[in-house]
Amino acid sequence: AGFRIDSNSNELDNWTVQGDLYNTDANQTLGTLWLDPNDFDPFTTPPGPTRETNLSTRIENTGWNLLTRWNHIFSEYSDTSLQLYYDSTERIEEYITQKVDTLDIDFQHNLMVGDAQQLVWGMGYRQISDEYINTFGISINPASSTTDLYSVFVQDQIELLPESFYLTLGGKLEHNDYTGIEIQPSIRGLWRSSETSSLWGAISRAARTPSRIETHGRIITFSGLVPMTDPPVPPWMPIALSINGSEDFDSEKTLAYEVGYRIQPLENLSVDLTAFYNDYEDLLTFEQIDQQNIIFDNKMSGHASGFELALDWRANAWWTVKAAYNTIKFNLQLDSDSLDQGIFSVRVTEGSSPKHQLSLRSSMDLAHDWELDFWLYYVDELPVASVTAQIQDVVIESYSSLNMRVGWYPVRDVELSLTGFNLLDQGHTEMIGEYSAGVTEVERSIFAKIRWNF
Repeated sequence: AGFRIDSNSNELDNWTVQGDLYNTDANQTLGTLWLDPNDFDPFTTPPGPTRETNLSTRIENTGWNLLTRWNHIFSEYSDTSLQLYYDSTERIEEYITQKVDTLDIDFQHNLMVGDAQQLVWGMGYRQISDEYINTFGISINPASSTTDLYSVFVQDQIELLPESFYLTLGGKLEHNDYTGIEIQPSIRGLWRSSETSSLWGAISRAARTPSRIETHGRIITFSGLVPMTDPPVPPWMPIALSINGSEDFDSEKTLAYEVGYRIQPLENLSVDLTAFYNDYEDLLTFEQIDQQNIIFDNKMSGHASGFELALDWRANAWWTVKAAYNTIKFNLQLDSDSLDQGIFSVRVTEGSSPKHQLSLRSSMDLAHDWELDFWLYYVDELPVASVTAQIQDVVIESYSSLNMRVGWYPVRDVELSLTGFNLLDQGHTEMIGEYSAGVTEVERSIFAKIRWNF
């Protein structure tokens, strides 16, 4: 359930309040459940992994959020926005229970400096409080924590040549509790060579800060009883292979180069072509320090390149068609001192993104207040969709999918719609979870909605 209220209290101020409340109850089948070897008698239990397979469990996910936003206009050259957001969620499942509360405050100021310069600056604060109920399989220590994220940013768009060349300079400065200060600058240029074509380019730096599991977590990937003698006789020795977080884990970093060209050969047709090259540093690796312990580290680098082609065709006033194609290619390598075997880090990172994707969308506003929309898309195969897929040697085959929606407005401000998802087949595989029992298919489904605006 949710709500949203928008109000214009006067000509200079407007505000929004919205919120959501939800509860999700779902089933899942786990491929393996590693149990604590200490629960078994080393004299009577035979050696081998202590696990259950194809365990059917339930997931319960509940939460709520509340957002309020206030916009104030000082003049035609200056306006501000202040947003406050709070989110609370709790997820209960077999491996771990987690409760996370997030407070986010964001301020932004837009300012016109003369007729050829637009300046935007702002600041933000985010506090995340979490609490976990650990199990033998997955644990995070300490089990509860509060982290703070502070940020400031500025962006300056300058019109160097009247209505033809624009330069945008920007930067974001963040401070987080894991890696300290992160600087993320950007520069972007746009040249409008004519009324129907433009060329742009950009260079930007981004950083992904560590998560709690990467800094303070432990994941058991194997547990069991092994013989201590040859020939084997009891008692057996309990062992466990774990992946452990590291407080030295650093941010993953990207330096992105982009260039794009847009042309409008017809009044109702536009074509966009964008190419990119991303240079990566300090990517996640799994360093095996001994036979029973693996730690997260940052000993992989490389690059990715690709392009995207997009078309937007407004056939007439009531019909719009959009098409897109994109491709990506990775080239990653481990550092010379890495103890990662490359089975997980390189293969999973490269194999979990489709090399090719196609998309076709159509939106029709028909007579008598009817709407008809469809979305047809193709996704290339995923050779290694996850660590579990790598271990099980499972490849997610390429697939095509069709979604369709029919909408009707019987009276003003009331919408009735019926949407069908994955209509081409009864189900297909899109991903493999880290603890799934084999593959999970996305099934054909129907979704009905009634919406009333007032």
